[in-house]
Amino acid sequence: MDYFGKADPDSAYELLKKEKSRIEEFRLKLETIIDIHSLHIDDKTISEISEICLDIRSFELRFKYNDGVDDLIESEKIERQGVFGIPELAELYGKFLILLKNLLSEKNFEIEKE
Repeated sequence: MDYFGKADPDSAYELLKKEKSRIEEFRLKLETIIDIHSLHIDDKTISEISEICLDIRSFELRFKYNDGVDDLIESEKIERQGVFGIPELAELYGKFLILLKNLLSEKNFEIEKE
């Protein structure tokens, strides 16, 4: 993700932190969809959504490695050298697009273009 690569480590961390928050909210919404609509969604789609939810949780855990050095950074003993989770974020977005494409191609949803 060139967007994060061009930023300094502290800026990249802040950007990734915002994305983590958005993705975490997205995961909660996906889990709610599975809970409420599981009887109306085919097993393949439920499996794909569940896999993405697990990948998001994995990303959330990987992101926590960034917090492990915060005490040292605050005490000015070290500077942030990099950010954990950027490659995982790119992979997640790829999976989101594939899932969306699959959902739209199955014609199970009404689509309205604006």
